[in-house]
Amino acid sequence: MNILLRLVLAWLALAWSGSAAARDSEVLLEFGEESVLAELRLPLRELEAALGRRLDPAGRLRSDVARYLGTHIDPVADDGRRWRVALEDVRIAQDARPHVLVARAVLVPPRGASPRRFRFGYDAIVRELPGHAARLAVRADRPATIALLDAPGEHVTIDGPAVPRWRHWLAASALGLRRGADAGRYLLLLLLLALPAIRTRH
Repeated sequence: MNILLRLVLAWLALAWSGSAAARDSEVLLEFGEESVLAELRLPLRELEAALGRRLDPAGRLRSDVARYLGTHIDPVADDGRRWRVALEDVRIAQDARPHVLVARAVLVPPRGASPRRFRFGYDAIVRELPGHAARLAVRADRPATIALLDAPGEHVTIDGPAVPRWRHWLAASALGLRRGADAGRYLLLLLLLALPAIRTRH
């Protein structure tokens, strides 16, 4: 393998590492009086890989996505009762590169349960594609990630729109570690690709 090809492969690996976070999903929660609105942003290519097929915007996009998300969004009240999840809107953001599917779902608590406190489970794409993650945030003046969901069946406790600073710090640390691990992995690949050239010169 000549040195130029090694450098090209290394550049592609590093570029993939730098863009990995951009392919993560995003979940933004907005609290209402009696329900919670969840805005989901899912990278289309990864979503189609999780589904095992292409999504047709002119076809049954809404029903396909609703069926899939219905098995991956799991808000649960403190007493164990599950909330109702109703998909409100689904569209593909054509102006985003790479393309992103945007969905809005209304989360409704069971009778007598607080609409402010619950355990939120979410593993869309995460369950099917190991290594994928969803950044969870609460809408505020400055939305900030409060959790990084990267394990199937994982739940995180939500306790109203006011989020303690330590939650922001913990989520930011997890995100930083994730990106650092990606970068470290591909820097190692760069070193491995460069080693044969170094040995040849000596």
